[in-house]
Amino acid sequence: MAMSPDILADLLQRWAYWVSAGNRAGLGYAMAGYKERIGTSWSTDSTPPPVDPDVLRLDDAINKLPADHKVVMIWHYTQPGTAKAKRAKLDMSRERYYELLDHGKAFVAHLMEGETA
Repeated sequence: MAMSPDILADLLQRWAYWVSAGNRAGLGYAMAGYKERIGTSWSTDSTPPPVDPDVLRLDDAINKLPADHKVVMIWHYTQPGTAKAKRAKLDMSRERYYELLDHGKAFVAHLMEGETA
């Protein structure tokens, strides 16, 4: 069963919130390291976000992406600003940015579907 674009978009938004709320596993930090950093981030709220198994699976899938795709997915969903500004910071053409983003989403959706089949 194919994952609908709406379900994937919702899951990616939940993942972005999870990453921005303090768990930086999607940015290369180990889950175990999160406990050591509680209270040391810029946020005064040291309560970890609830653990959502779907978000953890998505994070694992994003970490399996090829490096270029992973960088674009992480920047697109976790960094503030417009896609144009993000492309400029990544020094990437519009076409390449959206190609990597679209392929990254397709790859992640495929991995997520494979785990539920």
